[in-house]
Amino acid sequence: MRTLFLNWFHRNFVPEVRKYHANQGLPFKVLLILDNAPGVPALHEFINKGTGVVYLPSNTASLIQPLDQGVIRTFKAHIHSILWKGLSVLWKRTPIEHHESLEGLHHLRCHFVTEKVVKAIKPKTINSC
Repeated sequence: MRTLFLNWFHRNFVPEVRKYHANQGLPFKVLLILDNAPGVPALHEFINKGTGVVYLPSNTASLIQPLDQGVIRTFKAHIHSILWKGLSVLWKRTPIEHHESLEGLHHLRCHFVTEKVVKAIKPKTINSC
């Protein structure tokens, strides 16, 4: 993720912002504010004339981004609902069937569950954030 992010920063973000500033007749000076997430490059890797990068303190992004609060809360509610339904099915099985069912859980199935949850989030929820 680090390499992908740095490629985006140097090959896309900086040239596009530089072009925008030039078209507006503005000096190239920009501050990029990032969430302090794992995998984000270190500050010294963003060195580029006219750019500054700062990280938000840990666990503060959702406080200043209402979309995060509403969407994440809704996502968690949907995922818990799906997981509880799945667990109730597992509880009704024998121990051997239960073990085989757990072996069938892997990242691809998790992807499909996540996709189902994202589709369940209504546009109204996002628009109201």
